[in-house]
Parts: sequence; C-alpha cells; structure tokens
Amino acid sequence: MKRALQAILIAGEEMKFDVLNNSKQITIREGHRDYSNGPVLIGCPDLNWATMRQIVNVRYCTLDEVTREEYEADGFEAKSSLLMGLGNFYPNINWDSPITVVKWE
Repeated sequence: MKRALQAILIAGEEMKFDVLNNSKQITIREGHRDYSNGPVLIGCPDLNWATMRQIVNVRYCTLDEVTREEYEADGFEAKSSLLMGLGNFYPNINWDSPITVVKWE
C-alpha cells in the first residue's frame, strides 16, 4: 500500500524564504509525529505556497535531549530560547515533553 503524502506546515514569511533557499532544513515538533524518510510537502496555506522536499532523518526524543546542532539549525540561539519559542505553539511544553526532530534536504 502506498503511503499518504506527508506534510509539514510552516508559519511566517521569513520561514518561507528560509525553506525555499535551503537555509532551514529541520523542524522540531512537540509529540512523537508519524513522519518517515521520503517525500514531504512543506508549505503554508495562509501564504499560498508549498514545495516538495525529501525527509532524510526523523528522531524521537524529549525536548531536553534535542542537541545543540539541532536547535541551532532550527534558528534557536540557546536551549532556553528553544523552550520559549516552542512554547508559543505548544503552551504546555516542558523539558520532558516528547519531541520529533525532522530533517529534510
């Protein structure tokens, strides 16, 4: 059976350009998400854009286990800013929260 198309929604005009020029190739999401290596549609319906990419790595961990390389690649300067930034989207997030780290190229 063929797998359904995977999608990652990205918010904001700045992130749009970062994805399109390949300076953003990672996302950190709360929860253990059902992503796997292969094609993914990345976009934002509010800004009317989308692009196809290839997921090359999916990692499950807690927020506390996100590596410096991962949070810096996602645009966070420090681990504390990772918690604060993700808290804007996931108000109940904490260091023990399950996380999915998705990388694409």
